[in-house]
Amino acid sequence: MASAPGSPLDPFLQNGTVVLDGGLSTSLPNGLEDHFLWAHQLLYGMDGGLDVLKKVHREFLDNGADVIGTLTYKFSAETLNAVEKAGLLKDIENNHLTVGELMSRSVGAAVQARDEFWEEYQASVAGSSSGSQDGFVTVPKSRSKPLVFGSCGPFNDNDVFKGATDPNTKGSGDDEESVLRCHYSMKIALLKAAGVDGIAAESLPGKHEAMIAAEEMEKAGVPGWISFCCQDDAHTNNGELLSDCVKAVSSVPAVKAVGMNCFNPKYAESLIQIAKENTDRPIGVYPNSGEIWDARQGERCWHSGTDMKVLTGQDALAFKRAGACLIGGCCRVTPKQIGLFREALDMDSCDVLGNMDQIQQNDGEVLKKQQVASQM
Repeated sequence: MASAPGSPLDPFLQNGTVVLDGGLSTSLPNGLEDHFLWAHQLLYGMDGGLDVLKKVHREFLDNGADVIGTLTYKFSAETLNAVEKAGLLKDIENNHLTVGELMSRSVGAAVQARDEFWEEYQASVAGSSSGSQDGFVTVPKSRSKPLVFGSCGPFNDNDVFKGATDPNTKGSGDDEESVLRCHYSMKIALLKAAGVDGIAAESLPGKHEAMIAAEEMEKAGVPGWISFCCQDDAHTNNGELLSDCVKAVSSVPAVKAVGMNCFNPKYAESLIQIAKENTDRPIGVYPNSGEIWDARQGERCWHSGTDMKVLTGQDALAFKRAGACLIGGCCRVTPKQIGLFREALDMDSCDVLGNMDQIQQNDGEVLKKQQVASQM
């Protein structure tokens, strides 16, 4: 058994918070998540292919994401088996590609977007000089090189026309242990071989599946986080107490953070409090917009109801003050919203800069206007 290394999140946590990306599939253009592969058809070169995927990764990075997730949430050997069983393989271009090749394409696109961003960021920092423009002084933004985490959605979601937040098709995570171990072992191994910095096992419905995912991360020697999908302010999707689930996975050394994702943001602060009381790990929170995805064949649409929320920087601050250290968004949370998170969190941690009477965001660069009176 390989030993899981230290947490790649540590350099970011030294600055207080880690900004995660938002909903990858739902931020792609032209409603690509409507496809039965939930946007993963891009890996086959369809609908604009990897260029479209890299563009959205880059938008999240440009808006301040410290961690971007790969387009692998709903993709595995089981996915391809389900596609073939449903008679849909004929509708996929380049369907000769193996799961390993497709995983490498996905991770490669994220890594390339990250590396290109980082090269440009370092060049811009090296070429920048202090000064003012229109009465504003640039706030220095020291960033660590962003990370690429391999996304692992729940086992049930690897079937077609099923979704973790869809009440019609969501799974309970109680599949046979041998089946779940085989799934996570293979997927984590492929993501590790493709070059991810860590694993994000996310939208998990309960303790049984989460513990298996965590143990397989430990066996593979890959650090990561475990994140639960929650149906209310205290329970995971299968009805278990979040407190019990958080305690359980926190016992696995490879688990470097524990969180909740793809849930209605109105539950965020209560869920963060429960997590705080049951783990010493950093806590992550990345809710969706409050909308519900209908994953069924012939439906493939969002239902907003009365609970939709457009998340802002004020929400990010509320999550941080409740105790979260990893903060981002899930389905229907856009790169621009992540930019608002970044701006608010940066300003909240800039105590050394003194008082401010105005904060602006200008092409991704955070500016502050100093109070003239304090200088007199």
